[in-house]
Amino acid sequence: MSEKRKVLLVLEATLGGTGRHILDLARGLLDRNDEVHLIYSGLRADVQFTQGLARLKRERPDFRALEIRITRAVTPGDFVVFYRLFRYLRQNGPFDIIHGHSTKAGFVARIVPGAGRAAKIYTPHGLMTMNPELRGLGRRAVSALESFLARRSAKVIVVSRDEWRCAVETGIPERKLALIENGVDVAALARHAERREEIRASLRVPREAACVGFIGRLTEQKKPERVLDAFAILKRKTTLPVKLVVIGCGLPEFALKTHATALGLERDVVWAGPLDGAAYVAGFDVLACTSTYEAFAYVFLEALASGVPFVSTRVGVAEELGQGGSAGFVCEPWNTERFADLLLRVIEDQTLRRSMSEAAKRVVAEFSLDRMLNRISDLYDSVAPIPAGSAANFRIAAGGSR
Repeated sequence: MSEKRKVLLVLEATLGGTGRHILDLARGLLDRNDEVHLIYSGLRADVQFTQGLARLKRERPDFRALEIRITRAVTPGDFVVFYRLFRYLRQNGPFDIIHGHSTKAGFVARIVPGAGRAAKIYTPHGLMTMNPELRGLGRRAVSALESFLARRSAKVIVVSRDEWRCAVETGIPERKLALIENGVDVAALARHAERREEIRASLRVPREAACVGFIGRLTEQKKPERVLDAFAILKRKTTLPVKLVVIGCGLPEFALKTHATALGLERDVVWAGPLDGAAYVAGFDVLACTSTYEAFAYVFLEALASGVPFVSTRVGVAEELGQGGSAGFVCEPWNTERFADLLLRVIEDQTLRRSMSEAAKRVVAEFSLDRMLNRISDLYDSVAPIPAGSAANFRIAAGGSR
């Protein structure tokens, strides 16, 4: 092995948390003196990823990135994907690590020929089998494929205990699993709270209003219609002026707006569009998460770092981060009235909200970006060791707040 470890990251779903994760990981590995390459698809990229990628390229000319159009579904076009990836491996390899992120990229990265001695790692960022709507033959087929490919992997990284349990149920051997929770630059996110009033003004939230916020793609998984239903109940139960801010976009947006109008909420909902949620969550009084499943949604960490408590369905790490109601409430099983009552408690009890805000900051301190990066780097060391004393054998202290 050369003194400088060569890592190839492969990503299809370049949006939301996966996009954030891959850019943080690439920068962190570069800081550790690894040679980092990225194969990515721009078909599902959001503005945060494209801007972040452009910034990383400017700041780190040693970073190499190539776009290959990888679709989410299996199509005949995948033959082109395999060929281009194979050619990239031949021209730029050999690599020590090939790390596939998201389901499709994990599939492609683990079966492409020409990988040589590279250790193959897979991070699904939410296994498909976490989706309760995946049943019957489809579920059995996905489970069989995940189980088969896991045996061709050095490790499969899961980001929460929920995902670990799901992985075992899917048929992935426990010896192949590594639990590495997501992490964020806590200090940088906390600084957004200093701009709270400016953020609220930009979102058209009056100073006297309580603000409930939703951040996420407008998809079936995220169930944004649930937020509208709960907010309508909240409006009836409180005398406070309240606003709902929806950050995100998706095909159902027109139907959601129609639903909001039917509920009499057309003047109370701000459709903010595809903004960078991390930069705006500090303007909320409470974050609402209504997803049917998540592995570890970054939006929780972004909210907590800004001192914003949450009300959520029981997904991913919601119970762990909520600390039994200290920093967030979990509504399980789903009940619209109950969810609305939990939102009501947070916005009407200022003493409770301040207490939850302080607890949020303490909780998120355990999920620093450096902690995540160090644990991934340690995993890389275990499957593709760096020679002792080499320039790449570098580690940032896990106690950092980055």
